[in-house]
Amino acid sequence: MRASTLAPVAPSEARPADVLRLAWPIMVSMASYSIMGLVDSLFVGQLGTSALAAVGLATSATHLACALWIGCLGGVRVLIAQRSGADDLASARVFAWQGIWLALLAGALTACLAPFAPAMLGLFGASGDVVSQGSGYLGVRLVGSTFVFLVFALQGWFQGRGDTRTPMRAVLAGNLLNVVLDPVLIHGLFGFPALGAAGAAVATALAFGVQVVWLGVAASRDLGARVALRWDDLREILRVGLPMGTHFVLDVASFALFAMLLASVGEAHLAAHVVVVRVLMVSVLPGHAIGEATGVLVGRALGGGQPEVARRSWASGTLVAVAIMSVFGVGFLSVPELLLGPFGVEPDVLELGVGVLALAGLVQAFDAVAMVAVGALNGAGDTRFSMVLGLGASWLVKVPVSVAGVALGFGVVGAWSGVAVELVVLALLAVARVRGGTWLSRGAL
Repeated sequence: MRASTLAPVAPSEARPADVLRLAWPIMVSMASYSIMGLVDSLFVGQLGTSALAAVGLATSATHLACALWIGCLGGVRVLIAQRSGADDLASARVFAWQGIWLALLAGALTACLAPFAPAMLGLFGASGDVVSQGSGYLGVRLVGSTFVFLVFALQGWFQGRGDTRTPMRAVLAGNLLNVVLDPVLIHGLFGFPALGAAGAAVATALAFGVQVVWLGVAASRDLGARVALRWDDLREILRVGLPMGTHFVLDVASFALFAMLLASVGEAHLAAHVVVVRVLMVSVLPGHAIGEATGVLVGRALGGGQPEVARRSWASGTLVAVAIMSVFGVGFLSVPELLLGPFGVEPDVLELGVGVLALAGLVQAFDAVAMVAVGALNGAGDTRFSMVLGLGASWLVKVPVSVAGVALGFGVVGAWSGVAVELVVLALLAVARVRGGTWLSRGAL
């Protein structure tokens, strides 16, 4: 993209159609990452139950190890969006290169955890064959995390300037490679050694490597000559991104505690939770994508000195997200058995799942409002408030209400009542922040 194309956001670029234009490739990318994990599970499952369990636990450990850095790299997208809106290509390039340096640093530090893979899995309660197979998978994923971080850094360069399709194409290419390499490296086809569960990790690492090459080549013309590490600019990325990373890590931790709470109630309640989460992913993906797209539009608008365009971007994003997720909510309320039936669950699990899905359906609109409002605040650089709000809603609302719901004998439905109350509180407070207008003057510029 040439400097001449880095113009400030036009007022017409705050329409619902513009939000959708940016959001649908992000949604495809998110879905592709989920599919990559599903493909790994399908091929590893052929090795047996212990291998599948090992990869599942190792994947959770990988997410925890990488979550903070991935959140921090979100600051790259925010800063580039604002510089893009200000038509400041030079500064956008600087932050892109600082994001690359941060990705390399994060990858080196994360790779140092590889020798401790068995101990990390032990913290999840794993033992025996699960640890031996999972350690190989986890070790490879940790060593290959540099590719993951570089992908997120380079995605920030493209998405921050309003190009969400190039990252989508890179993800699809990586997904295709992963599908091809999984059986070859897991089972040792065509003369390659059979690596077992670790083969899936190698395939995933190479898939991210392909994405790095794809994005690097696409960005090479506009990124220009390498910019040396600048600590002041790196600190600026961390100032914006660290709150997002902290929120991400602690939110994952709260849901881990949530799952432990349900496990203490009984297998049927935990199973109902698992299948409901899988169904809800279909509605959550559009919401997350629209929230990120809104953040890009808001950042570019504020960078160009157009706060009213930023407001309209938030309003358009909210309209689109509520419309889409409310349709899902109606489906959750009207045909829950149809949605849960394909999972082949037992009648008691189905009955519990229907109750949880109905509860989730009631708050889909609140979830949509919250995701877009938080996306707008993050796009403005008001990430510290978003972190405090998110952690407060999660740990001071969801966890206590969920514990109380279980203690009162309502099981998984009682636990999910905490999630419902959390989403309502989060939506109301986030909207109050946006409507108050403080965020319009707290941009990262």
